[in-house]
Amino acid sequence: IPQNRNNFKYPPLELPSFYMTPSHRQVVFEGDSLPFQCMASYIDQDMQVLWYQDGRIVETDESQGIFVEKNMIHNCSLIASALTISNIQAGSTGNWGCHVQTKRGNNTRTVDIVVLESSAQYCPPERVVNNKGDFRWPRTLAGITAYLQCTRNIHGSGIYPGNPQDERKAWRRCDRGGFWADDDYSRCQYANDVTRVLYMFNQMPLNLTNAVATARQLLAYTVEAANFSDKMDVIFVAEMIEKFGRFTKEEKSKELGDVMVDIASNIMLADERVLWLAQREAKACSRIVQCLQRIATYRLANGAHVYSTYSPNIALEAYVIKAAGFTGMTCTVFQKVAASDRTGLSEYGRRDPDGNLDKQLSFKCNVSNTFSSLALKRKFWW
Repeated sequence: IPQNRNNFKYPPLELPSFYMTPSHRQVVFEGDSLPFQCMASYIDQDMQVLWYQDGRIVETDESQGIFVEKNMIHNCSLIASALTISNIQAGSTGNWGCHVQTKRGNNTRTVDIVVLESSAQYCPPERVVNNKGDFRWPRTLAGITAYLQCTRNIHGSGIYPGNPQDERKAWRRCDRGGFWADDDYSRCQYANDVTRVLYMFNQMPLNLTNAVATARQLLAYTVEAANFSDKMDVIFVAEMIEKFGRFTKEEKSKELGDVMVDIASNIMLADERVLWLAQREAKACSRIVQCLQRIATYRLANGAHVYSTYSPNIALEAYVIKAAGFTGMTCTVFQKVAASDRTGLSEYGRRDPDGNLDKQLSFKCNVSNTFSSLALKRKFWW
């Protein structure tokens, strides 16, 4: 808000009537003429109406084609002023305001002016399909930001947090060269139901009390990870695993760590390209592996000499080894599968609740240069 000569800021002034026309953003060409009118209730003899551009006072300047008519009183009830820009140039782009000033306070109305070159460029109409929906951007003048309402999702829309009446919009800027530039779809829902659910999981508050239950819910949802089609699906799961990891230090049982390993195992069923995109975008796969490694570190730091957990696609084993007596380590990984199950492994998505490792990886290490005799005596079906 502009200040007076003594640099005092006026308190807000309530006026029965105060308006400026035009009141919305104006898009004009160089050389155009643009008239403004400002009118307010006349409440004090010292009342003034002033014009500003980007915080700088505007007065009549014939050389620039700017004409100001000040303080016209109508019927002793309204005070008005008129501003005319008769030859608009590129420098006219900005925020223009009508400022009412009295000893009792002040108030302001503003409008933006966007000036286009006479030979203005246009961004062509374009269809954009992404994980937020299907957007058809219209032909747009250079220098203008276009807005579109977010796609309304019918199926599964009830599970998305937020007020459904919120007016959510995406925007896209057409630069002065007539090329589509910056855009933002962040206020729109994800178009895919799976991604919306995983986003919802990612927004849930976590604490030590609900961490295991929430992790189990996520585990059940990731059983279908083979159907994940968006890199954000993997990124959201990686972020959730990181959040769960904060509680593995405090949790007394190893259940949360086991569930985290199972979730990571399920994620390995996702399409390789989806995993690659998630890794390139947010290093999601590396972050998951690092979280699982920290689980073992926490367990050993709490006094355990060995930590092991197995899942269909991941086996995790950690040992405390004294450096002075270390002569080497040999490890072997195996998966015991009945002959009848060799061609039908669709049940690999979850841990056997009875602890049966028949369909899970097993990872055994021996601190020596040879396999342990126990491992050699076992029989395995590959």
